[in-house]
Amino acid sequence: MQNLGNIIKIIFVGVLFSATLQAQISKISVSVSDADVTLGDTVTFNITTVGSNINRPQLTTLCGEKVRSTSQRKSIQTINGAYSEKTVFSYNFMPMKNCQISSFSVVENGKNIQTRAIDISVKKPSQDKNAAFLLELKSEKNSVYVGEPFTVTLTFKQRRNANAVDSKFEPPELKNFWIKTDAQSKNFVEGGYNVTRLTYILSAQKAGSHEITPAKIKIASRQGRRDAWGEWFPTLKWRTYFSNTLQMEVKPLPNGSDIIGNFKLNIKADKQEIEANEAVNVTLKISGSGNFEDIPSMKPTIDGVTVYDEDPKVDAYVENGVYKGNWVQKFAFVSDKDFVVPSFTVNYFDPKTQTTKTLKSKAIAIKVKGSVISQANKPIMIEKADESITIEKDTKPSTIVVNGIESYWLVIVGLMSALIGAGISHLPWVTLFNKESKTPKRNIKDLRATLQILFEHREDEGVQEMIDILEQKLYEGKDIALDMKRLKNIVKRY
Repeated sequence: MQNLGNIIKIIFVGVLFSATLQAQISKISVSVSDADVTLGDTVTFNITTVGSNINRPQLTTLCGEKVRSTSQRKSIQTINGAYSEKTVFSYNFMPMKNCQISSFSVVENGKNIQTRAIDISVKKPSQDKNAAFLLELKSEKNSVYVGEPFTVTLTFKQRRNANAVDSKFEPPELKNFWIKTDAQSKNFVEGGYNVTRLTYILSAQKAGSHEITPAKIKIASRQGRRDAWGEWFPTLKWRTYFSNTLQMEVKPLPNGSDIIGNFKLNIKADKQEIEANEAVNVTLKISGSGNFEDIPSMKPTIDGVTVYDEDPKVDAYVENGVYKGNWVQKFAFVSDKDFVVPSFTVNYFDPKTQTTKTLKSKAIAIKVKGSVISQANKPIMIEKADESITIEKDTKPSTIVVNGIESYWLVIVGLMSALIGAGISHLPWVTLFNKESKTPKRNIKDLRATLQILFEHREDEGVQEMIDILEQKLYEGKDIALDMKRLKNIVKRY
């Protein structure tokens, strides 16, 4: 009986201990690592449960900002001899302004429990010139015209003894602005700082007041904390540093202008006297500083002249912080009579003088050897022996008498001569006398004449490639290897 009593006591104690262990002190609470922070600091929002089994709340945003990372920790704690399980769900985010983490529902054992709301206060970072990390945006101008190029520099300074394990850079948001060139980077040491400077060339897309948002750089520094068992282990803490904001006032171009800057215009023809149907190559070049990418094609139309053109090409560069470049378009003119390459005109707005200016190229007269000349209204000369007779055109019908011979006899004689000549021309003279045709063969080494043939078939990619090679060789003086066999095959094909 005594043994039975001991067994009952043991069972009772075990059940009591188990009940004590499983006694769950039901409690759910929320908290933040810091409610008063500086812009760029990361805040950790914690949901703590003690003695309660809940599913992890699916939070993707807090204070209107994306949740950057999440974690979960569990531990066993003792309160007044009672054991309970503690779970902490953590959410990291970066508030950008004063905000509130709203109250939300958590399901516990089938019941909805409402959490409390938490206010977050965010203050702007102080401009401490001696801080370990500094980020600054500057613009050469605060007011520009639409399309006008201007320079923006972003400077990042890191104190040489600053502890930075890792970093992540986010450039400024350039909404409503074109980036004209890739950012130019420069690294140097200045006043105890390692400095990185990025230079952007921008132009505004439309008129109005536009903001260039701050650039950001996230810096990871090494820190440490203790785990649930009291063990110390190293961790990384990220902090974001911001640059200032730039406010840009953008004015519309006056007088309906589309081009702004300061330019020069130059035109050049490779020759001014040609054979009939030989190509004249003309290069139009606009150089200077401005939005020359917006200059349209200038292909002219000339009666009786075939005009081939290439798409305009822009070569842009930055010189001493100024955006410069060249706009170039090439043309080929082909005709069998004299013609004039017309003048080209460019209107643009000069922001320095606040005036609209006009550039105009000279017209170029092209002489064609053996040019086709209209015979209309010219006197007709009839020669006979040593005498010559001029027959003037008359609108009145009449019989023309030449040395006593009426005109119809002249017509009859002319028709008979033409028939005899046609019959003679159809005789097989080449076969009879074993002579070759006198049709001239085209010399493939005459690169200018060959280029004229290729222009008519430039839609072929291989032909266009050969045109580029010939133009560089003929008109730019470049020493480029020319595959004559390939050129001959292309010409033969067409």
